[in-house]
Amino acid sequence: MRATLPLCLLCLSLAPRALAEAGDVTGTFTLGATALTYGLPAGDKPGKLTTLADTVPFSEFLGAGYFLTDRWRIGLNLQFTEALTVPSPPPPSRFSTFALLPQVNYLFAKPFFASLVAFVPLRLGGVDELGFGIQGVVGAGFPVAKDLSLTAAVELPLLLTPVVSVGVTPLVGLAYRI
Repeated sequence: MRATLPLCLLCLSLAPRALAEAGDVTGTFTLGATALTYGLPAGDKPGKLTTLADTVPFSEFLGAGYFLTDRWRIGLNLQFTEALTVPSPPPPSRFSTFALLPQVNYLFAKPFFASLVAFVPLRLGGVDELGFGIQGVVGAGFPVAKDLSLTAAVELPLLLTPVVSVGVTPLVGLAYRI
């Protein structure tokens, strides 16, 4: 078995490792901050662009995954997001998001991976609110020690409900074989 190269998609956890073997179990820890989000117009509300100048939503992702083959991995991440800076008007809570992120990852060319992630927030916008979205992730993993890799990726989240928005989130993380 080789060094792990997954990302926590997102998840993170979000992707497979180089030279993975079927049956490998991995753990991931990933950090990210949504650089920009565009909320699409809805009814009489215009579209709204939010950047890091408006608020800094800092996310932590904890995840685990299982390699079905040497290239395909399934996984689940937990996402915790807090507002490091408070936008105007302020949200009800700085603890803005708690979400489940089931995912499928594919190692398409060492060390690069792609992931498709379902985004199921149980807390959104600082309140207990259920939502749904999907995220695409592309990234790469680089071995730094036996069974440990540093990952970097870009996540493109699409929130479908309760509002429609798209965003860009850079991610960095650690992935390890359990």
